Amino acid sequence: MKRVNYDGRTLVTGDEVAQAIADYSVAVSRMGVGTAVTIPVLESDGSISEYTLLLTAATSLEIEPFERDPHAGDLEQERSRFPVPTFEPIGGKAEPMAPEDEDIRPNL
Repeated sequence: MKRVNYDGRTLVTGDEVAQAIADYSVAVSRMGVGTAVTIPVLESDGSISEYTLLLTAATSLEIEPFERDPHAGDLEQERSRFPVPTFEPIGGKAEPMAPEDEDIRPNL
């Protein structure tokens, strides 16, 4: 498990979720966009909640190890408790332009 320090808060989540959000955050920063992501987070009472985080080029994440609870189980149990969310593609989608639309293409 990992601690994700985000906006002055410490959130505990699964290793794979933390890695996925770190990788996605880099891509968001490179594209210069902002997006919201929802991740599973361990609450102090042991329950799992979903937190929505806003990621932008200015977002600072710090990810560090969290002492694993000896009763938490193995990696497969962690994966079932903290599934890696599917993040939206960023940066838009390129589509081919029909030949009849050539005259509306901007001059670059």
